[in-house]
Amino acid sequence: MVKTGILTFHRADNYGAVLQAYALNKKLNDLDVDAEEIDYYPDYFRKIYMMNVSFSIKHPKSLFYKIKRESISAILKKRSLGFKKFIENNFVLSRTFSQKEISTIDKLDYDIIITGSDQVWNDRCAEFDPIYFLDFPAASKVKKYSYAASFNLNKIPFDKIEEYSRRLKGYASYSVRESVGQILLKDLIGVNAVVNCDPTFLLNQNQWIELADKCNNSKIKNSQPYLFVYYVKKSKMLMEYAQKIAKQKKLQVICIPCMMTFDVFEQKLYSEYGFTFLPDASPYDFLSLIKNAQYVISNSFHGTVFSVIFHKQFYSVMNFDDGGKNLRSKQLIESLDLVDRIIDSRTVISSIDDRINWESVEKTISHEREEAIMYLKKICGLGNNE
Repeated sequence: MVKTGILTFHRADNYGAVLQAYALNKKLNDLDVDAEEIDYYPDYFRKIYMMNVSFSIKHPKSLFYKIKRESISAILKKRSLGFKKFIENNFVLSRTFSQKEISTIDKLDYDIIITGSDQVWNDRCAEFDPIYFLDFPAASKVKKYSYAASFNLNKIPFDKIEEYSRRLKGYASYSVRESVGQILLKDLIGVNAVVNCDPTFLLNQNQWIELADKCNNSKIKNSQPYLFVYYVKKSKMLMEYAQKIAKQKKLQVICIPCMMTFDVFEQKLYSEYGFTFLPDASPYDFLSLIKNAQYVISNSFHGTVFSVIFHKQFYSVMNFDDGGKNLRSKQLIESLDLVDRIIDSRTVISSIDDRINWESVEKTISHEREEAIMYLKKICGLGNNE
């Protein structure tokens, strides 16, 4: 049996990152592949998720700010513990490696290593760490593959083209998550990549329900009917549409952000719209919040993914306040023929329609899942068409 190592952002305190990593880990083991997550835990992950923005407050010695810091620290520690427990309870893990250890180790006990999914090839993520490109000595001694790796870029920054080309050479085969990734790889190093679905789609709805039902957060289990908001970047449009739909449907709003920045803890954004804020939600809580919501509104790719998996009434907001666009969600929604789930500057609230053809959606997902499993079986030595 082929011994398989997986390298991805599983140690990021980020719901989408951890859940996509879990899905690939579990699917490979369900296929009887001897697979484990290479427990790479760089120091920068420990730092960034314990506070994304430093405490730049005017009176650091005052009692008020001392209490504020301690309160935020307690929330972050509880949130981080929720991720830690989820990983320990649900992943097949190797021993833990620091950045220095994995960069200098002579050999890893694997026949193949897979990198992906998530934005492992985005120069703006994870400090452009070469480890996620499998660019370190021990990885060069085994067969290297990618699975649904994402650039989340329309083009490679000019000053990084040479480095990207060097890092990406030498894989046995390439799988990317978005079609633009195919184009980038072809232009960079002349290879033909396949496009495969995000690992979260490798598992079926019942498997995700099983995890969601492990949520024991009383604030969620005992809540009144609600609309769930999950955002990866600030969006006034998202907040305003959530408020309008909640009022129209007579729902409360529960909201969690992706990144824990200082302004998040000031809660001005949530109090302005009257939303309930749950900053310490675990991955189980996140899944439960989507599974049991009446509506989901998000500008997150994985917020959209799990809305689809759980067959929720959902809307995906395309506009970020910083001028950016939610392009990954847009491509996913278009591939599933759900373009009426997109909210942008042209959307009129009165035109909202709750009808979704889930049978058609599941047919598309099932086909993509089958293609992805065939690819995984092939690279793990289980045959091409089994």
